[in-house]
This record gives sequence, C-alpha cells and structure tokens, in this order.
Amino acid sequence: MTLLDRLSTGWKPWVVLFILTFGAAAPGVFNLPALDRDESRFAQASKEMLEEKDYIRIQYQDELRNKKPAGIHWLQAASTAVFTGPEAKQIWTYRVPSWLGAAFGTLACFWTGLVLVGRRASFVGSALFGATLLLTSEAHISKTDGVLVFLTTLSIGALARLYMRRDQSKKMALLFWACMGTSFLIKGPVTPMVAAYAGMGAWVWAKATDGKGGDWWRVLTWWPGPAIFVAMVLPWFLWIQAATDGQYIKGAVGKDLKDKFTGASEGHGGWPFYHLTHIPAWFFPATLFFVPGLVAAWKRLKPSRPRGQAWLKHVVLVSGAIFVGLLALNYVLPFMPRPQGDGMIASALNSVASLKPLPAWPALFIGVFWWLSGRDTWMARWPVGEEVIPDETRAMRLLVAWALLTYAFFELMPTLLSHYILPAYPAFGLMAGYASTRMMEGEFLPVTRWVSIALFALGAILLLAVSFPGVTTYFMAETAGDFSTALPKDVLET
Repeated sequence: MTLLDRLSTGWKPWVVLFILTFGAAAPGVFNLPALDRDESRFAQASKEMLEEKDYIRIQYQDELRNKKPAGIHWLQAASTAVFTGPEAKQIWTYRVPSWLGAAFGTLACFWTGLVLVGRRASFVGSALFGATLLLTSEAHISKTDGVLVFLTTLSIGALARLYMRRDQSKKMALLFWACMGTSFLIKGPVTPMVAAYAGMGAWVWAKATDGKGGDWWRVLTWWPGPAIFVAMVLPWFLWIQAATDGQYIKGAVGKDLKDKFTGASEGHGGWPFYHLTHIPAWFFPATLFFVPGLVAAWKRLKPSRPRGQAWLKHVVLVSGAIFVGLLALNYVLPFMPRPQGDGMIASALNSVASLKPLPAWPALFIGVFWWLSGRDTWMARWPVGEEVIPDETRAMRLLVAWALLTYAFFELMPTLLSHYILPAYPAFGLMAGYASTRMMEGEFLPVTRWVSIALFALGAILLLAVSFPGVTTYFMAETAGDFSTALPKDVLET
C-alpha cells in the first residue's frame, strides 16, 4: 500500500484535508485588516445585529442594508458572541464562519469526489482545491463565499450520489434541499443555480448521447424536500418584508441583483475571459494539474467510435462559438450607436442594444440539446445509444457540466469579480486529482507537460510579484472586490 493509499483511507483524509485548508488560511484570519468596504460593512451589520438583537433586519449604521439574506450575519453574530462579544472590535471573530466554511468545503469536495473519481483521486483533488489561493483568501474575509462554497459542494455531493445511483435514499434528497435552503439564506440563488446546471447538464448530456437521461432525479421531487426549502426561506422573507415595509425585495432584487446582471455593478467590470486569465494565480498551486484535468476529462468523455467522436467535436465547436459570440456581445453592445427619440422603433433598438447575454449560454445550451435529444432526426443522425456508458464517463459528465456551465455563466456576467467563480473550483480540483492519479498509473496525457509547467511558473511569478509595492493593493482588491482597506477600529463602530 502506497503512502497515498494510506492517507486516503479511514479517518486520515478527513483530518489531513481539514488541517490543510484551516492551517493555510489561519495567518490571514488574525493578521489582515478589513480588506474592503464590503467586508467592513458585513462585519458592522453583524455587530449591529448582535447589539440590537434584531436578527431579521440587516442594518449598517442605522441604514437598511438590503443586499444579501441574513444567514451570513447570523453566523458572524454567533461566532462573535461565542469568542468575544459585540463590544470587542476584533475583525477575526467575524471571519470564523468563512474560515470554517472553507475548511469544510474541502471536506465536502472529498465527499463528493468519492462517488465521482474514487478515493485516491478525490483525496488529491480535494487537497489541490483546499490549497488554492482563491479558497484560502476567501477563508479570511468576513463575507459569504467561504460558507457558500461549502454548501454548494455539499449539495452537489448529495446530487452526485443520486445521479450515480450510489445512494437513492430519501435522506440524500433531504440533504440536498436543506443545502438549498441554507445556501439561499446565505447568498440567494447562487447554489441552486450551480446545482441546476450540474444536474440538468449531466441529464441532458445523457439524453442526447444515450437516448435516455434516467430518472435518478425523481427522488428530489418527494414533497418533504421542497417543503424543507420553503420552510427555511419563506418565514424570514416574510418577516423582513414586513420589517422593512416591503423595501427588502426592492433593494436585493430590484437594485443589487439587477445591477450585477445589467452592467458592471459598482465599476467591477473586466476584460474578455476575465476568470480564465485569473486561473494561473487564483487556482495556484493546483494550476500544475489544471490542463491535465481538462485533457483527462476529454479523453474520458470522447466516444470510441468515429461517429461518436464526430458528434462530440461538432457539439464542442458549436457551443464554443456561441459562447465566444455572446462574450463578444458583452463588450460590443455598449459601443453600438443608438437611435435618438422616443418612438417604438427607437425604443426597441435601444432595448436590444442594452441587453446583456450573461445567463443565455448555459441555459440555452441545456435547452437546445434537451429539445434536440427528443427529435427523431437527431437520433437518426447521431450514434445515440450505440455504446455502454461506464460509470467513470457518467461521473465525468457531471463534473464537466458543473465546472464549465458555472464558469460560462460567470464569465458572461457584466459584473466581474474573481471570487464569483469559486463554486466551480471544487469540480476543477476533482478533475485535476483524477488526472494526477491517472498519470501516476502511467497514463499519457498529450500536450500537458510543458503547458502545465508554464502555467504553474506564471502563477508562481505572479505571486512573487505581490511583494512589490502597488501589486499587493491590486491583489487585495481582487480578493475583496475593492481597492480600499480599513482597520478594525475604523470599521466596527461603537
């Protein structure tokens, strides 16, 4: 038995992986000042919630903060109450939920990978994910993303057990819906969206290639599951609507969410392929296995027969072209000339010119192939159902749908912040772990060696550059989303 086998069995992987992320993030939790105005406002709102004992409304210096649900503030208030109290202005107490969330997110990644890529690959992939710069950075910021990645990964772990038919029990469905409810109270619809892309993407993939998607999802319709979600979300929603005189939904959806979907909210725009170009730094040190993970996924998913290979190449080329076209529209539409006047034609053209195609590609991709898979002409043209699909291939479909559809959605958003893509990182980590174990077993993955070394070296150079004046400020801004910093005493008002 190798060292990897010993580390990945029994209780050891759970302890090792938890300590890895928990320890890697620990110094920043205590030593870093409040990184930006968002972190300071999250912490201050939680402090006021604890002082006023008003756990429904979210306030910042006597003003309503109708942006995110209250779940993260409940956790921050609880951790501060346990460790110090509202009178102690120590920012680290508000970071504990993110710190623990990131560490538990690594464990959730391992649990998810057990049924998708196997114990050894899951251990390696989770270790790679748990050490990434983006995760450990979010672990010491008192915002939502550390907790969110844990709940998202845990929900997909439950979904994966249903999908792979390893555990069709109703308790997995209840766990899934409990994660949906909890995550909705943390950051609204992000986790439900990511889980929907993963599950529906894998189902449509199977439907289009195998002729049947399967009924593994039916247990999710068992009524106590959705009832749990409603019971968790609806009471607080009704309470806060009443407590704010109906202003919460206007602020959270009509302002905060709308601004992110219709433009670069608060100036947070970026260049094309923004998230992809951040991979060398934010996915470091797992960047060494990022490209092998993609290549291994391609080899696993590529059909053995020529007709099947032709089908997959067509799908990749067409979907890639649509994605690039929509991405280009995000940057071209704002510069298009717009007609003057208030007439019907001018109004219609102005409305089209202001459209942002951010959610279109993943949803369109799923919808189109769902529709095509039921057409007789599709089944006659493509090799539907010609091969017996092994479990490894089915698992890789779920991972790729999870990673790429989530990436595509956030890449198409007009508002670009580097931490938005964090819910896709566990999938990329598991793909990297799968590739690394295949390479240990002697499998050759073409064009990966030098590309991986170059990507890893680029990430290392970028991180070394952080020590230069000015660059540190930029990286802190990328982590938190704003260029301003603050000391705890300036943030946590008395």
